[in-house]
Amino acid sequence: NAQLMHAYDVVLGSDLSYERAVSPLQRALLEQAHARGADVLIADAGRTYFDERGLVQIAEYEIEVPLDLEGVGSRRARVYRMD
Repeated sequence: NAQLMHAYDVVLGSDLSYERAVSPLQRALLEQAHARGADVLIADAGRTYFDERGLVQIAEYEIEVPLDLEGVGSRRARVYRMD
């Protein structure tokens, strides 16, 4: 909810970029929070519609994932700070 974004100093987003239509809307909310002064941290494990523009990678992890859901046993997850 965009109206609530001004109330937070820190906004965390994780595993958001599954759908082409929704990803830009989620990104816009995070950008609004950042524009209002919030620290925005986003975690992503290589999702198709994830947009790294304007983000600085601050951490990276290899995580186990369900093979039957993901088709692989692990994914590289990265944590970014909106810059």
